[in-house]
Amino acid sequence: MTTKPWHRDKRFVAMGRSIRALANVNPDTRCWRCGLTLAEIHQTRPNVTWDAGHLVDGNLDAGLAAECSHCNRSAGARKANEEAARPEHDNALGL
Repeated sequence: MTTKPWHRDKRFVAMGRSIRALANVNPDTRCWRCGLTLAEIHQTRPNVTWDAGHLVDGNLDAGLAAECSHCNRSAGARKANEEAARPEHDNALGL
């Protein structure tokens, strides 16, 4: 897995830390993507935690919100797979 450069940006890291902290102290927080609380998610996925998810996948400027790690990582993998399948991706790799 490749970490995007902005995932190491101090502003992004601070926003993510704040979003996760707020989500963790409020049991009524719902994942913006699936709409479930962490307690509801833990019924089927006990290891899920809160992440700060992109409101528009891959676009930091669109904002971040509390998102369960399952949804966030699934969305990231889906976006990476879509990008890898594009013909221009092959050209960028020199294929």
